[in-house]
Amino acid sequence: MSHPSLPESVLTTEAAASALSRSRVTLERWRRLRTGPPFFSIMGRVYYDRGELTAWLEAQKLATHRRHERPSDALISGPV
Repeated sequence: MSHPSLPESVLTTEAAASALSRSRVTLERWRRLRTGPPFFSIMGRVYYDRGELTAWLEAQKLATHRRHERPSDALISGPV
């Protein structure tokens, strides 16, 4: 859930975690490991931009598809 005084495009950690179906603790761990979505902080509070969160999620999907692509798929769909 977003904070009442924040723009709709800005999410709290809890709202971002909910949007990703992950826990707040998971997002905190990802921040520590620098593996999660981009975030920013204001006066010690962490926030996520909804557009950046969506872009990060799409990038994760693409990376997953590439990792699971069979070599023959790459030959068929690659440049000719």
